[in-house]
Order: sequence, then C-alpha cells, then structure tokens
Amino acid sequence: MSIIVLVIGLIIIVTGLAVLVKPARLKDLLYILLEKDWFRMVAALRVIIGVLFLFAAGGTRSPIFVSVMGILFILAGVLIPILGPARLRSLASWWMKRRDLVLRLWALVALALGGVLVWVVL
Repeated sequence: MSIIVLVIGLIIIVTGLAVLVKPARLKDLLYILLEKDWFRMVAALRVIIGVLFLFAAGGTRSPIFVSVMGILFILAGVLIPILGPARLRSLASWWMKRRDLVLRLWALVALALGGVLVWVVL
C-alpha cells in the first residue's frame, strides 16, 4: 500500500519541477480543468488518494504525517463540490493571474512535500 504514497510523492515532485521550470504549465493545467469542467473527477480522485494514504500510513516511516496528508486530501476533495463551479473558476482564474515567481515558490513547496512523501516510504 505504501507504494501509492511513493507514486503520489513522485507525481508531486514531477509536477513541482515542471512548474518550477515553466510556470505556464500550471496555468495550462488550470485552463484544461476549467474548460473540461473536471472538478468532480478531481474531487473524487483527491478523496480516493486520501483514503489510500490513511490505509498506507502504518507502513511508512511517519504514519502521522501520511495520515494528516490523507485527511487533507479528503478535505480538499470534499471542499471542491461545496465551493461549487463558480467559486472554483474564480479561484483558478486568480491563480492563473499570479506572477511566475509566486508559482515557482509554490512549486518549491510541492517539491518539498513530494520529497517528504518519497522519504517516508523509502
């Protein structure tokens, strides 16, 4: 089960690197999510990942950290439908207007988070 935490950690690292190198990629991703209205699928995916993290937590170096991350994934997934499409579009538009430096700083946060997730599994 902890392989899921490893894979998600690696995906977060790759995404962080992509945004760090080219912040426009995050804007492109947000645009795709807005255009296709994939918010429900993203919400469901976050809940599923959160539940998997909770199950996998016991097999990691830091079960508390992985459990907290699982709970945060679940909360984020539940929050998406509560916010609704209009607020989500507004939030995504706000992110798309941010300067590249701000997006790069968040990419560094993603790299650190992904790195910790990989570390707790290895």
